[in-house]
This record gives sequence, structure tokens and C-alpha cells, in this order.
Amino acid sequence: MHIHITDLELYLRCPRAYKLHKIDGAEPQHKPLSLCKSKTVKQVLYELHSGIKPLAEFTEAEIGKLCDDVWNHEISDPGVDKTELQEIALQAKPETKAKPATPAVTKAEKALDEIKTWGTSYAKLEKDATVLYSNVYFEDEIGDCTFAGYIDLIRKNQENIEIVLFKT
Repeated sequence: MHIHITDLELYLRCPRAYKLHKIDGAEPQHKPLSLCKSKTVKQVLYELHSGIKPLAEFTEAEIGKLCDDVWNHEISDPGVDKTELQEIALQAKPETKAKPATPAVTKAEKALDEIKTWGTSYAKLEKDATVLYSNVYFEDEIGDCTFAGYIDLIRKNQENIEIVLFKT
């Protein structure tokens, strides 16, 4: 038996979803916000490591623009549930004597802000590390099951070697 690690994670989260997706071959009718977010993160990672220039040379503004561009491409897909994107994640707050008014924030705006924050933080951490390997396939047998998947990065910083798995 050969089990991909993401399939195992899906089964552990929701056996019914695993059956519908992997056994019955059912596909969702729309592309949820979470999928847009994970695809954006993966594409931003790809672009940052594509070799256009060293990661250390990317500015915060460039990373922000990259996140904007990839995000806008993802949410332009006709299968994306536009109503989910427009749902309010944080309610607007009226002005008080101590604080100015804050506008409402949609789920899409919140997701993009999280991606930008993550992207700039990731790039700062990467500046101090050397990527030894990326997208490394692994396969291991435990009992009669073979577990397989990808390690996103193996990198070395001043003190140790890190194995990085992005759970998107």
C-alpha cells in the first residue's frame, strides 16, 4: 500500500472527505478561500526561490507586490466563491475619543495581509540561512504501509540544520 502524507492528513482530519476526494473522485464545486491561500503561499515561495535574484535582495515592498499579484491571480479563478471572499472577518469599529475608527476587514483582505506578513518574515529568516535542498521527496515504510511526501526545505543556519514543512 502506498499513502501520500497529505492523503493521510486528510483522512485523519476527515475520513468522509478522504473517501469523497480520493476514492469517489468528487471535486468541490467551488475553490474555497483556504485553497486560494495555500496556492498563493506555494507560488510566492516558488517565486522567491526561482533564482530571479537572491532571496536576501528582495525588499519588503517587492515581496508585498509579489503576494498581491499571485493572490489576485488566484482569486480571479471563476471557481472561487466570491461571497466567501467578501465575508467580514473583523467588524468595523466606530471612532472613540481614544482611538480612530477602523473599517471592516473582509476574509480576503485578512488572508492577503497574513500572506504578506508571513512572506516578509520568511524572507528575513531565510537571509540568515542557506538552502541545501528544496522540495525533497521522501518515502519510508512503517510496517506494511509506505509513507511518502515532500520536505519543502532543508536549510542550514549558523547553529543547526532545519527541516521545513509548510502546512498549507
